[in-house]
Amino acid sequence: MHTDVNVPAIISGQYKEDEERKLENGNVLRIIDKYDPETKRINGTWIIRNQAGEEAKKDYSVRVYTKEEFIDLCKKVGFKECKVYSDWFGEGYSQKSEDMIVVATK
Repeated sequence: MHTDVNVPAIISGQYKEDEERKLENGNVLRIIDKYDPETKRINGTWIIRNQAGEEAKKDYSVRVYTKEEFIDLCKKVGFKECKVYSDWFGEGYSQKSEDMIVVATK
């Protein structure tokens, strides 16, 4: 499982709440979101602006999980071992990691 959301990084203020990304087709994606610690959800909006300046907006809400919650969920459904990494090269996970990759085996 992979997520680019790291709850400790969000809580410590390292998470970008408003960012823009240039897409390969020339459009611009603006992501505006905010973490709600009570519901453990990120609520936000994606805005895609095309080259003519027209915008399309899509609101979203997604539940995010800590490393411990991922491991607990995996074990509840029968996985025996869970390893957590910060990238696709097998670097160890830390609270400052931008990504979290969980490999669970039965």
